[in-house]
Amino acid sequence: MIVAIATIGTAQAQNTIKVLIKDAETNQPINAVTAKIEQTNLVSKSDTNGAIVFENLLEGTHIVSFSIDGFSNHKVTFAIPFVGEFLEVLLQSEAEEMDEIVITSTRGTRSISNIPSRVEFIAGEELEEKGNMKPGDIRMMLNESTGIQTQQTSALQEIHLLEFKD
Repeated sequence: MIVAIATIGTAQAQNTIKVLIKDAETNQPINAVTAKIEQTNLVSKSDTNGAIVFENLLEGTHIVSFSIDGFSNHKVTFAIPFVGEFLEVLLQSEAEEMDEIVITSTRGTRSISNIPSRVEFIAGEELEEKGNMKPGDIRMMLNESTGIQTQQTSALQEIHLLEFKD
């Protein structure tokens, strides 16, 4: 009888589900998605392949919620034992389109090679690659450039002041 109880406990403890989380538009894996199986304390984050493995699940129906900044929150219901290799979850992007950004400058008579300070530029290709960035990501990219400082001017909105220094 003790062997039977140990066998049942081992069988229940081996219930596992693998979840693959991808962007619904690009079908690319999403890293660092938080997944929580409701009514339990099981919480995990996806790896660079968008994968999460939950182990030792009890048999029955479970609801798992997924969340990450930039994507809509999503809930999925699944049953244990799970039939299939993995559960695929597609998250919808919440990217907002920005208003047009106008950049103006003045041109002096000196050429770039005669300017004593360091000159950097952000290529159009790089901006196109990052076209679906959130405003906070663009601010971070600009902060990495020498001579550009950003400062948040509103606590309630994502409004930033850009300051260019020689």
